[in-house]
Formats: sequence, structure tokens, C-alpha cells
Amino acid sequence: MKWEALGEITLLIADTDLFNRKLITTLLAKIPTIKIIETGSSKETLEILDNEKIDMVLLDYNMQLENREETLTAIRKEEKHDYIPVVMITTDEGEEKKLYANGANDVLFKPLKLTKLEEIIYKHIQKKQYRENYKNLYHKSDPNDLNCSNKTYTLKAVEDSQKEIFYGIAMLYSKKYNSINSKVIATIAREYAFVLGYDEDMADNIYYATLIRDIGSLAITKSIRQDYKFSTKDKEHYNHTMLMGYQVVNNSIETNFIKVAKAIISQRKEEYDGSGVPHQLKGDQISPFATIVAISETFHALLSPRAYRVKESYTTRETYRILEQESNRRFKASMVKSFLEYFDSFVQLREKLLRQNTLNYSLEV
Repeated sequence: MKWEALGEITLLIADTDLFNRKLITTLLAKIPTIKIIETGSSKETLEILDNEKIDMVLLDYNMQLENREETLTAIRKEEKHDYIPVVMITTDEGEEKKLYANGANDVLFKPLKLTKLEEIIYKHIQKKQYRENYKNLYHKSDPNDLNCSNKTYTLKAVEDSQKEIFYGIAMLYSKKYNSINSKVIATIAREYAFVLGYDEDMADNIYYATLIRDIGSLAITKSIRQDYKFSTKDKEHYNHTMLMGYQVVNNSIETNFIKVAKAIISQRKEEYDGSGVPHQLKGDQISPFATIVAISETFHALLSPRAYRVKESYTTRETYRILEQESNRRFKASMVKSFLEYFDSFVQLREKLLRQNTLNYSLEV
């Protein structure tokens, strides 16, 4: 993790347990860019947020205000705190859904592990900075003059703003279908990218590009069936959405993120043997980014209930065998092999992601 790239981080640890606060401080001591503020009081937590520049809050589930209002609820009432990620710390896995529903960005369970703690902090600080960059990108010295800006921006700032804009669009799509499948697939694709040796920047590009892979569907008024039992007309209609999605992102400044997004949007339904759509690409003509997403989609779909199939869902063992059989047919053999080497880890990751969400799962893939 490139902590230096994130700059100085001020972390607020709000926990009634002094021992737990000291444990977190000790675990994070090796990261010099993190400054820690501690409190054991809900009231003081809100005061610190009002008076200090806090980048992230680690909040004990048991902390409540004098009127028994949960501290998380009180924080989320304030619009000025919208950009501050709040990660809840608890021992009760049964409260996980409630915490997400009340505005928690993530949940950590005791006993805390350093690797997981670092991963959560890094991920949410990075996302917070994406959002702040997007907000700042469109800040003008004269709000009434739309043609004048005194600022210039790096390609990285533009790329960060693109991710934020398209992330917002992806959330519209997700709400349209009342599904968290895209987040599950995107997270699996991101971790798969690490397995294949891609760095954090590229893995994040793949994550955000996966979220918007169906962006062309927003322009279609007709409901798109998700069961793959398409008629010829339905297939043409679906292929058209991929082309429309490609055109949407193709009009953006050509950053690394846009390059990845275009490959994923337009090629993830291509197949290694040339039988895919929309252009019947074959072999190494297909981008590895598209294959990462295609394998992640297929993995999730096989393990998920699908009413249109003879077998509604497959066991993990059956899913493993099916993916294995797709080597050099649907997917490049070396990429399938890499995925299957970490198959059990992907199964565990998927199960965890599904547990964390309160939404119903629709047939998105």
C-alpha cells in the first residue's frame, strides 16, 4: 500500500475501551503518515468532528449519547460529515446489517487484525480523496462564470474525478435493479487483479470499470432480461447496450481508467474461441481486463440462484469444475488457472460480501 501517496491522515478512534484504543494505536504505529486522536466519549466524538479536520472515524458500536441515540446516527445527521468514512468496531456479527443501513462505511470485528485494519483504512481514505478531488475539480473562483477557472489539473486528478462520476452513475444502475451483484463482482475482480500481479492503481481501475460495465443499459427504456435465454432480437438489443456504453466512456479524456473501462464494457462477453459477442474477438485479441471481469461474473453467477437454469445453482465443487472446463474455450487457460489457485479465497470473499449487504439480489449477470 502506498501510504505516502495519501498524504497525512488524521484518524479518530472513538471507543469506550481504553485497551482497544491503545491496541489500534499500537497496530498503526508503523505508519508514520497516520495521526491518531483518541476519545472514549460520544459527546466528545461529535465535538472533535466539529472542530478538527478528521479524515476517518473508527467507532465503537457501544458508544451512545446521553439520550441513548447511537453516535453513528448522530454523525450521519450532519451533512458536513458526509465525506468522512465511519468504520464500526463490534463483536456482534448480528448487528452488521443494521450498521450498514444506518450509514456505516464498513464494519470491523474484534479481535482486530493488522492486515484487515490497514486494508479498510487505506480503501476508505482513498475513496474519500476521490470524492474530494471531484468536488474540488469543479470549484470556480467565480461561480457565475462557467467559462473561467484559475486552476489546472493533472491527468491523475482528471482520472479520479472520472471514477467518481462514473461511480455515481453505477449506483443509479444498481438502484435501478435493486442489486449488489455489481459490487460483489467488482470486488472479486479487484482481488483477482492482485493475484495476476497488477498494482493497486490498476486494480482500482478494474474495480470502478467493473461497476460501470452495464452503463449502456441506462440509455435503454426497455427492461433488459438478465437470464441469458435471449431471442436473437434480445441478443442484438443487449449487444447494442454494450456499444452504447463504450460510446459514453469513449467521449472522456483518455486516462488509464477510461482505457480499462472501454475494454471491459465492450469485450467482457467475447470468448477465447471466437464465439463471443459483439465482435467475435479471439484469443489474445481479448483484453485481459475483460477476461478478469468475465471470469468473476461467471464465478458469481454459477454460485447464485438462477431460475432459468435446469440446475438453479451450483456447488463450489461444481463451479470449480465448470470454470476448469472453460479453459481455452471461453477464457484463456492461464487466467483460469490463476483464478482457480485462489478459488477458496474467492468463495470466502464472495460469502462475506453477500453477508454485508441488506439489499435483495437480482439477476444482474
